[in-house]
Amino acid sequence: MSLWIKAVLIWLGFALVGALNGALREHGLLGQLGPRCALAVSGLLLSAMVFALTVLWLPHLAPLTARHCWAIGGLWVLLTLLFELLVARLTQGSARAGLAGIMRVGQGNLMLLVLLVTLAAPYLAARLLDLI
Repeated sequence: MSLWIKAVLIWLGFALVGALNGALREHGLLGQLGPRCALAVSGLLLSAMVFALTVLWLPHLAPLTARHCWAIGGLWVLLTLLFELLVARLTQGSARAGLAGIMRVGQGNLMLLVLLVTLAAPYLAARLLDLI
């Protein structure tokens, strides 16, 4: 199986974890912490889960170069943004609403952090695991 197909399959795992994280936020954290704090905690949890899953699954993509790692991170960010825009389009009627939500860091939305972690995770995990 090609490196890129494996990378997309790993991202699908991230999407599943992200959906479960969203459910946890809506049905658990929101009532306990309020909207702003629940959104921030959810962003931190998702960032940690993306990195942990990258450490777990990245060895299955070896051999890798630093360029591969950054390209994989870029692919994951692109897929995540496309997914967010699609969900916003379907649920809010506008893809622009999805981008606006990502930028609301002051309201607790840490999606920018999640995207940065997603971008850097393959490279950082490969260095941590001595794969590059």
